[in-house]
Amino acid sequence: MDDFFQQWRTYRTVVQQGYMEHEGIAHCLSGSLPQCSRGLDILDLGCGDAEVFFKLLPLMTVRCYQGVDGSADALTILDERFQDRGVDYQLYCQDMLAFLQSAGDQFDVILAGYCIHHLPPDLKKQCLHLAAKHLREQGALFIYDIFLQPGETRQQYLDNYLARVHSQWQALSGVDLTAVDAHIINCDFPEEVDTFRQWSEDVGFGHFACTWEGVWHSHKLLQLGQLLR
Repeated sequence: MDDFFQQWRTYRTVVQQGYMEHEGIAHCLSGSLPQCSRGLDILDLGCGDAEVFFKLLPLMTVRCYQGVDGSADALTILDERFQDRGVDYQLYCQDMLAFLQSAGDQFDVILAGYCIHHLPPDLKKQCLHLAAKHLREQGALFIYDIFLQPGETRQQYLDNYLARVHSQWQALSGVDLTAVDAHIINCDFPEEVDTFRQWSEDVGFGHFACTWEGVWHSHKLLQLGQLLR
């Protein structure tokens, strides 16, 4: 686990300042989620402290929430956020691919927030394949993450994103910025949207759309799978 996530306070500052555009993501998602009388079964991969989920919670009925993350610190915070919410929830401190390989449940919605870009290409595709197996027939996988622009190299992405961080993430201290820089350089391996489009087709998703792009063009929301409306 790198310093960026060990120092959970740094991550919370990033989220609270809106630097990763969670508000826009939740707003777009709110128009895509189904209404289900029994309530939705939701799996949140790389859940962190589930910022997007809690922004959506007032707008939907949840039967069960399962969150998976490798950070025990994040899950401790998330457990506190669930207190007195009246939501049936289960939290797993586990690698998300290991969870998908061993879990037996089916879900209406799978969220994957800013986590798939950490994987190498073959494991990114495997993640989509495994997620598809855990979706009900009319379920959907929503990926909000960072992506390359068409033709952009990883080095160009790194140069552009780090320049943005240093010019706009002004609420972070010098120590925070050092941790963020290290995380981005060592852990960010984004792909183009069209790569995910091809993987989605390869693993059998019947629907693919990029439904939102942030103020910063690297931030995007993908929907894989079709929901009943």
